[in-house]
Amino acid sequence: MTDQPRIIFTRYPAFRLLCGMALGILFHSTATWNIPGFIILFSCLSLLSAGFYYRKKLVLSFWVASFALGIWVGNSAQQVQIPQSIVSEIPTTISGKITSVLRQDSLNFRCIIDGSVDAQQLPVISSSRVILTVNLLSDRENFLKVGSIIYAAGTLRTPQTPTLPMEFDERQYCKSQDVQFLMKAKASDVAIVEKAGGFPALVAEIVAALEQRIQILYSNESGAIVSALLLGNQTKISKETRKIYSLSGTAHILSVSGSHVGIIAAIIFVFLGFVRSRWLKFLIFTLAISAFIIVSGMQPAAMRAGLMAILAMLGFTLQRRVFALNILCLSIVILLLCQPILIYSSGFQMSVASVFGITIFYAPFHATFLSHLTNKSSVTEFIASSLALTFAASVTVSPLVAYYFSTFSVVSPCTNVLIVPLMSLAMIFGMASVLLLPVNVGIATTYSAATAWCISTSESINQWSVNYRGLGFNLPNLQ
Repeated sequence: MTDQPRIIFTRYPAFRLLCGMALGILFHSTATWNIPGFIILFSCLSLLSAGFYYRKKLVLSFWVASFALGIWVGNSAQQVQIPQSIVSEIPTTISGKITSVLRQDSLNFRCIIDGSVDAQQLPVISSSRVILTVNLLSDRENFLKVGSIIYAAGTLRTPQTPTLPMEFDERQYCKSQDVQFLMKAKASDVAIVEKAGGFPALVAEIVAALEQRIQILYSNESGAIVSALLLGNQTKISKETRKIYSLSGTAHILSVSGSHVGIIAAIIFVFLGFVRSRWLKFLIFTLAISAFIIVSGMQPAAMRAGLMAILAMLGFTLQRRVFALNILCLSIVILLLCQPILIYSSGFQMSVASVFGITIFYAPFHATFLSHLTNKSSVTEFIASSLALTFAASVTVSPLVAYYFSTFSVVSPCTNVLIVPLMSLAMIFGMASVLLLPVNVGIATTYSAATAWCISTSESINQWSVNYRGLGFNLPNLQ
């Protein structure tokens, strides 16, 4: 009897590294550390790891070093200090640079500002991150772009924790965004000190040009979905649409997720088939994936998937065997070392959990589904693969969904089996329509019609699944 494939622990050094870091992060979270205490602990662990390495005890050296890295990540992530005392609506001025845009429509502009905060009841904070909401917009606020330096006067408050079930947790969200305060200001009280320039301005111009093409090709509702799929811009999606996708358990499809990046990576890889030089192919692949992630807003899930694709391509270039679990763990380690604050991002957590589930549980689910099929064909194989993929991801993601959103949908896995392929086609057709518009309007219009049909069909399926609310139930607030 042949042995079933299993995870061999020593085959996955990145998995071991991530496990050690996870233990370090958990250990750091058990207490409040001041700077001297952290320095002493980290230094002792570093010396201990070096000592083990000097004595050729490489396994112990590896585990101690990974544990120390986890403590460093935990300490760096906790540098975001949201004031514990409640501060509500105090007059404030802020001067700083727009680092990212969270929402933009005809009424409001919401962004993250890196700069100096001067509040009447607080000392001046020279280095702070604030979510600024600008109301009553006019044409001149079109200059509010990523990279612009502004001065604004308004009211400042601290983020609040939820008091009722299903309420939005402002503190958790702000912590995941490395933000300390929330601020509101009227458009008339915002002054542009310096317009955006350089690379951020170039990216903003490219995104604006793509948004204009989407407006030409699509209706408002379909265009909002296409903007979310291609550019990561969810600000135009109506509340009703958001609610339907959320209740059906398919809200993840409205953001640039790992599956979208995977599709883009596959398309790029196919188009690079004519390139003979492996390193040239790797360079073009890396630049193309990076460009898509930057234009789509650098979502945590997209960064994780993009880094995984690049690492897998690197293994292919070096003609090395690639293990999915190793690539996943290495990408997580790299992202956490570069952005420790990602450990608080719910999107990053769910993205990682879903891929972990697929990596570990896909094969058993797939084998189980195939064993119950009598007539095997390409259609049944596709159905079995889709069901296995969805159920494998749901096993690990469902607890996080229940924790963050206090809801669980039994019909969600089945809905995802139908929605994910449709929305994947919508993304492919939508990208083709946007890119081909300057070349041939007729072809672009044909692709846009196919995209609109995929979106409309997906919304109909979601509406049907929402009508069967008995297949899902709400949970008490677990946060």
